[in-house]
Amino acid sequence: MPIIEPYHDDEARGVLFEVMVQGRRAQGYISCVLLQWFAGAAIADEDWVAAYRLRQAEIDSVVARRAPAEDWETVMVTRADLMPDR
Repeated sequence: MPIIEPYHDDEARGVLFEVMVQGRRAQGYISCVLLQWFAGAAIADEDWVAAYRLRQAEIDSVVARRAPAEDWETVMVTRADLMPDR
């Protein structure tokens, strides 16, 4: 079964997405506020899915790293995940 396509959730105020990790689906979430900061001026007309796709590899790698350690619960990507050296 293929993973779901990323989508913007108005109520959650962020983008939900899935990543395959060790043959399992892992769900991730990144807020619009964090996407604005991480993707910067590249966001046009609040196209949050496009902003996610701009940095998808980096965001997905956070979920791939954290999901197994967090019992496969939805991984909420944080600013610290995206700036591990700071």
